[in-house]
Amino acid sequence: MVYGLTCKHCLPTAKTGSIVVSPSTLEVTSVFETNLQYSTLAPECLYFREARNDLTHHLFNNYDHSYCQHGVEVEHTFGGSSVQKRRMLLSGSKVGTVVGGSFTHDTVFLQDHNEELRSQGKSQFVLPENLKPTALDWLIFQAEPSRIGGNFNMQARIAEHIRRIGYLAPGNHVFKFGRTTELTRGKVSAFVLFKWEFDETTHEIAVVGTQQILPFAEKGDSGAAIIISSDPEDLMGGILIAADRYARLAVVTPFNILLQSISKTFTRQFKFANLADMEEREN
Repeated sequence: MVYGLTCKHCLPTAKTGSIVVSPSTLEVTSVFETNLQYSTLAPECLYFREARNDLTHHLFNNYDHSYCQHGVEVEHTFGGSSVQKRRMLLSGSKVGTVVGGSFTHDTVFLQDHNEELRSQGKSQFVLPENLKPTALDWLIFQAEPSRIGGNFNMQARIAEHIRRIGYLAPGNHVFKFGRTTELTRGKVSAFVLFKWEFDETTHEIAVVGTQQILPFAEKGDSGAAIIISSDPEDLMGGILIAADRYARLAVVTPFNILLQSISKTFTRQFKFANLADMEEREN
């Protein structure tokens, strides 16, 4: 069985059994320049700006739709000969069903991660004297079989190269493809004290951008995979859980820590799915 992974705070109202769709209603009906590859809950009745007429035919024929008086206004023939205006919500098709998630804080995971780095002979993070808890922010959904392996940006072609997980260490060069800032590159820095919007502070692993103009991440990029640039192959490093555009840094959770937390929650072992090998075996 294959599962998808994102941040719990990206889907704050999600419950077990909730349907996840991609792209979301917000992206289909409010962002018309490109088709963003991103997952969110199935649409609710929200208000969106009027759709551009030159794109409504494409939207209506390529995305799921439901009529809603608070949806986006589109012009279409709707099976007849005359053009009519109707309000509706448009969204991508189902990518999975929510299994569970967690937004908690723990003091031991970063220590465990540092110990794993030490055992592998890698550079370690400098632990603060008064180590605060670390955010564990994840949600998994059972992937729809028809969508497995397809929910990634075709331009970046990131997912096809990732066969193994790596361990985020100071100095690692990384990249990610997020919903807001798309493809950006950065460098793993250190443990930082991060202040959340609800005024709580936690210690997190920071990534700083290495591109002068672009920040590494901004709001809306949460849940993006953090890929370690490595030779001979790139490695899955973790996921992005928050960003501070003013400090030009993002905070990330190592993938090995996420697997530990998920496996502990469900009392069974989860591991990284090597989709490339699965495809090779099928062929």
